[in-house]
Amino acid sequence: MAKGRSKGDAPDEIDILVGQRLRELRTLAGLSQTQIGDSTGLSFQQIQKYERGVNRISASKLYSLAAFLGIQVLDFYIGAEPSDQPIGSDYIINNSSDSEISDHNLHSREALTLTRNYMRIKDFGTRVALKNVIIAFAGD
Repeated sequence: MAKGRSKGDAPDEIDILVGQRLRELRTLAGLSQTQIGDSTGLSFQQIQKYERGVNRISASKLYSLAAFLGIQVLDFYIGAEPSDQPIGSDYIINNSSDSEISDHNLHSREALTLTRNYMRIKDFGTRVALKNVIIAFAGD
């Protein structure tokens, strides 16, 4: 019998969530699928499959990916809460609508662009002043 899902099985929600988080974290780090793959001994096609949730990420690969990205393994599971059902039941995924997901991705891209450009500012005083302006506008 072949390993993994049979051809007709849909990807599991948690595999999709972990894949989405991998894509978000990779994008925020400014890395390509090839760079992630090379660092962990995988092809970029395998990273694509992980990011779509088509293939499950093994525990050892998830650990390697987390180490390379400088995050904790649990960061891949942000947005998932165990259900109150018995073991083997589905997880509750905190995505109430597709628009929220695309809004989140938009905000991630926006944050990436802002962060990259902010870090390009050479003058420390200017960066601090800009940070203070952003905090003031955010109301913190």
